[in-house]
Amino acid sequence: MNNQKANDLTIAFLGLGQMGTPMASRLISAGFNVRVWNRSKERVKGLVEHGGTGASTPAVAADRAGVVITMLPDGPSIESVVSGVEGAFATLTGGAVWLQMGTIGIEWTERLRKSATEADVLFVDAPVSGSVAPAAAGQLIILASGPHEAQSIAEPVFEALGSHTFWLGAAGAGSRAKLVLNNWLVDLVEMVVETLKFSEALGLDP
Repeated sequence: MNNQKANDLTIAFLGLGQMGTPMASRLISAGFNVRVWNRSKERVKGLVEHGGTGASTPAVAADRAGVVITMLPDGPSIESVVSGVEGAFATLTGGAVWLQMGTIGIEWTERLRKSATEADVLFVDAPVSGSVAPAAAGQLIILASGPHEAQSIAEPVFEALGSHTFWLGAAGAGSRAKLVLNNWLVDLVEMVVETLKFSEALGLDP
């Protein structure tokens, strides 16, 4: 990552849960100007000590930011932090890029995409595959989808967060791909369990 390029971009990171905290930490370490917000202030404190800037509201975090990232558990939580007088949309400038990286399903993704369009914000649907350890190591798989003009802005951010980014088309394709991937993983686990049980039934050491 070119630190000069990173320093030119301010990122508002909203949601510092188990995944959001290591992701925000990665971006700070990569040299980005990162403003962090979370309902629980303890996680904000740790990232401020790491070099981030704490924000009292999503609107303060997003003020003149080039990119806003949401990493929250569900659609209603995300909608609450982008809307209203204290929401991110209140201060984001037109043409800013919103990277929605939580897994929230197709219906909420479409609803949020429409809200972004109304706010003149470029919406990128980019759920990730991976757990806390890959997030801390910058080894997430990013399933990105959204407008072409957002890609050049999003790419340096994704480069710091993941090992591979797949651009899949219009916004919404990322969430659809995440559902397919989750279904495959469930099938894989079931297959392994059945195989182990079968080996035991035949008297073999699994």
